[in-house]
Amino acid sequence: DKILTFNPLKKAEIRQIIDLELAKLDERLREINLSVEHPTEVRDFVAEKGFDPKLGARPLKRAIARWIEETIADAVISGEAQSGGHYRLELSKISGRKEPEMKLVPQPEPVLVEQV
Repeated sequence: DKILTFNPLKKAEIRQIIDLELAKLDERLREINLSVEHPTEVRDFVAEKGFDPKLGARPLKRAIARWIEETIADAVISGEAQSGGHYRLELSKISGRKEPEMKLVPQPEPVLVEQV
């Protein structure tokens, strides 16, 4: 039997994993014609919630599901998010609560500027 040892993940590696997982989510959202921005603040929050030095990156997928995917799914089910829409995930503090709330906020469609 071989024993494998792993070095603890660094913050930059955690962010890379989150970015890869969010790219997969973005691909699934494009299939239903939704566009969702996930700003640095949201990615940092998920990194903090989903990282465990003992378990490595495994809890990150659960954190993405809990905080990001559930927020988007709830908005789609309730009709707040609709096909063809462009949205942004935002964190907001709620008085008396320990955890912030994740919201999906409608955004104007991004304007693409051609470079000359």
